[in-house]
Amino acid sequence: MADYGSFTGNVVTQWLKEHGPDRNMVLMQDFHYTDPSSRVWPAPAGSIINGVSIPQTLWSTIGSPYIGDYRLASVIHDVACTQGANRKEVDIMFYYACLAGGCSHNRARVFYLGVRIGAKYSSLILNTASSTFSEPFFTEDNNLISAFDTDMLYILKNAGKIIYRLNDDVTPEQMDKYIDPYLV
Repeated sequence: MADYGSFTGNVVTQWLKEHGPDRNMVLMQDFHYTDPSSRVWPAPAGSIINGVSIPQTLWSTIGSPYIGDYRLASVIHDVACTQGANRKEVDIMFYYACLAGGCSHNRARVFYLGVRIGAKYSSLILNTASSTFSEPFFTEDNNLISAFDTDMLYILKNAGKIIYRLNDDVTPEQMDKYIDPYLV
């Protein structure tokens, strides 16, 4: 079996009570992931995590953060995104961390696509992904699907059809040949 890296420690969190929708959690213990090249990706106690690196628009299709075999990878990815690491490197780490967490290759490829889409829209996502409950849905002026939501779903559907069919030994760099044209 291939070495996808390993996790050390347990994810122990506490929800933060904040003004507005409460989505942030604080890590109560150190946690980290060591990738296949032996690079350590720390998530130190006190780090704030919130799952926004997976766009909320994509949750109903690929999954929301902290549910399933990719939840450990999601924690490490959240922290790495806030620590100023190179986003492309962080996303590649996420792919291998998903595999280390037990994701199938197909799911790991789709999650990788999801965070690559998230990287494109990161400034918009951080400003809008505050809650899964959407009060505007219940108003007469229901304008929930924005232009960037439509664009994200278009990318997921079209690039996703391609990368979902790739062989299990494909690398993130090889997937990017299919993904990057959609992200310009």
